Amino acid sequence: MTERMSERMFPKMKDQVQFMAALDKLKLGDSHDAEVRAETPVMPVSPVSSDVILPPFLNSALSSQDPQFKSQGKNKLKNALIQALFDHLSQKTMYPSHTQYVLTLRSTLIRFPFLREKYGSGYDALLESLKTNLRKKEDH
Repeated sequence: MTERMSERMFPKMKDQVQFMAALDKLKLGDSHDAEVRAETPVMPVSPVSSDVILPPFLNSALSSQDPQFKSQGKNKLKNALIQALFDHLSQKTMYPSHTQYVLTLRSTLIRFPFLREKYGSGYDALLESLKTNLRKKEDH
């Protein structure tokens, strides 16, 4: 199951996040647990990344949908958002998986849908910036 497949199955991003989180949870369990879960109705699973804590100035700018977030090029607010997401992931693991990146970005876009890009998955530029930030930290 790929991310693209989930986008086609579930048009709403919230449903995609819940489905991918439930799928990841099933993948982590052993075969016995998977059999038990298969017999039990699946309850929606909230994304693990919904607890991203943002600095007050960033939360305020996001809540007011500051136009700097949609402007071309880098700026203070975009950098602060990437840093906050990076800090969140760094608290969970030193080497985030693609799924962890995706869940973090999707939960952020659920909270602040105006950030969604008009092309691709809706978070390609943010994903690339976040991964670039990690690479820079590894190089130091």
